[in-house]
Amino acid sequence: MAVANKYKANSTYWHIRERRTLTKQEADWYRKNKQPALDILYFASTFELVVYQHLIELFGFTAVIHQYPVDLLPPGRCHPKGKKWIIDFAIKPDKQLKRSLMLVEAKGYPTDTFLTNLSILEATNPNLFKSLFLIFDRNIPAHRIITNLRKTNSYAQGKVLTLPEFVERYSLTVI
Repeated sequence: MAVANKYKANSTYWHIRERRTLTKQEADWYRKNKQPALDILYFASTFELVVYQHLIELFGFTAVIHQYPVDLLPPGRCHPKGKKWIIDFAIKPDKQLKRSLMLVEAKGYPTDTFLTNLSILEATNPNLFKSLFLIFDRNIPAHRIITNLRKTNSYAQGKVLTLPEFVERYSLTVI
């Protein structure tokens, strides 16, 4: 089922209609046999899949966007095509529920690339940065940047959570 990626996380595939995990071989078979590619989602880690399943339960299938691209930098000399960050999930805004766009990044450990992207997002698009939730498995790492985001004077305060904290907060507000 799972293949270790460069961060030693176990990647996995999820079949949406069958609601089950697939091995890489099964996912490849579905693709080769012209099964709808949209029925199969790739997750970089099993934790990311667990977060996805909770988001679907909390907000509904149609509200959750998997792999939401965000422009970090416009094209330039260092990044001729610009720089993008593919955030794990977005929750669509809902005027009836008075919910604005929510971005959700499922993290096991804050890598250097992640922290760089986070810093660029904060500097270039503070409104999107304010809509970002960082969800960790059980323990929030004691990294300097993550600790700073959790401080009470930070506008990200309350948005760096463990998965159980996030589920508890939003299971009370979703209809």
